[in-house]
Amino acid sequence: SSDLNARAFSARLGPGLPGSVLVHGLQEACTRLAALPPGEPWLAKRAFTLAGRGHRRLAGGTVAGSDRTWLEASLVEGPVLLEPRVELELEFVVHGLVSTSGDLRLGPVCVAEVDGGGAWQSTQRSEMGEVSEGEERELLGAARRAGEELHAAGYHGAFGVDGFRWRDRTGCVRLQPCSEVNARWTFGWRVGFPDPRDLEP
Repeated sequence: SSDLNARAFSARLGPGLPGSVLVHGLQEACTRLAALPPGEPWLAKRAFTLAGRGHRRLAGGTVAGSDRTWLEASLVEGPVLLEPRVELELEFVVHGLVSTSGDLRLGPVCVAEVDGGGAWQSTQRSEMGEVSEGEERELLGAARRAGEELHAAGYHGAFGVDGFRWRDRTGCVRLQPCSEVNARWTFGWRVGFPDPRDLEP
């Protein structure tokens, strides 16, 4: 299931942030960043990340020094996702369970609390009014698509799908329903899917 936890798998499940792209080589990464307005804030994410680690803040323009070294080392393990750095308002996670036969069960939308560096701190059930009906529909829909794709790839077991609410440069609030798929038991799985009967074979 390692390939299913890679950035490339989640990236193909739906549209990413505007302008985001998977790069497969150093020259491609440098060319993409050089084409951006100098100093524009971007974020690079390694193929495999955990609890906020494996991210690097970059800026549009020439890539040099430690940024170039980081990209070169990161690309060894797989494609790197380049995406605009945006203002996050709230981070979400939906937990699911897919059986060998493809039966899919999803937990409720939860809120993930992270620190300033993006590292996971805790997972809580969302409170009344914290998630709009439209957001809930999109988040659960993205989790269902992820579960179906995981089953099609031969996976069965627990998984989690991360998403977030963000604000664009015009001040408009938007939703990214699938930013990452974790085909494994996640830190907050028992909060988002706590019924012991769901742990039975």
